Amino acid sequence: MISRSDALFGRLSWSQINNLEYQLRGDDRVLAALRADDSLERSMIGEVGNRKWTFKRTGLFRISVRVCAEGDDADCATLVESGGDKYTVLFPAGQSLQWRRTNNRHRQEWAFFGVDGAALIVFRPVITDSKYQASVGVSAAGRALSDLYLLVLLGWYDLVSKYRDDAAKSAIIIATAWGAT
Repeated sequence: MISRSDALFGRLSWSQINNLEYQLRGDDRVLAALRADDSLERSMIGEVGNRKWTFKRTGLFRISVRVCAEGDDADCATLVESGGDKYTVLFPAGQSLQWRRTNNRHRQEWAFFGVDGAALIVFRPVITDSKYQASVGVSAAGRALSDLYLLVLLGWYDLVSKYRDDAAKSAIIIATAWGAT
């Protein structure tokens, strides 16, 4: 993996390597990785260069995601549900960003938005060959964010969690339907 100063933010894409690991690639290089921390997949570890973060979902009805840097129990970011498909990312120093679906009607997109309403980082997830992946676009303002890599990992973690939840719900519905026949 490379350091932030070496990163080129041209074409970025998340790819599923196996059931428990995803890689962010840019210019045919691995820039970041997101891996399940345990077999129950309750949390995941994000890694960029020599930096690591733990991402963990909490709550049943109102989901939030806690992000902690390696070796630190204090949250360095928290993703909190604001209602519907809207979330707020809170940072300890008081800054915040919005995380929500975009208004693109032709495909699924999620993005982090600044206080001015401009999209900073946009994710376009798709399922291909039974694998979950996404292209990622970063605006010029997004490239200037000090927490850019953390946000690229957090957004992907949230989308992977939603995807896995939907897959589990579908499996339960199918199993229930099979059992009813």
